[in-house]
Amino acid sequence: RKEVIYIEDLPDEFEGFTILQFSDLHGKTFGRDQWVLTRLINKQSFDMIAITGDVVDRHDPDLTPFFDVLEGIESDAPQFFV
Repeated sequence: RKEVIYIEDLPDEFEGFTILQFSDLHGKTFGRDQWVLTRLINKQSFDMIAITGDVVDRHDPDLTPFFDVLEGIESDAPQFFV
């Protein structure tokens, strides 16, 4: 979903700055090589990516699905992890 947030006294250089954020993948797979998720991400226009929440599940700590997402993102926008 898309949210527009207005911040009073935001510096002009951040006007229109767009953050793509996804969260809590929990090791889930969205199509082969994460194709479904990366296709949605690659259709968006954004200035940075914020990745929040759990990327793996404690019962299955395999990072492959998460790395597949990162490898499928075509943008050179900076990525930040929390």
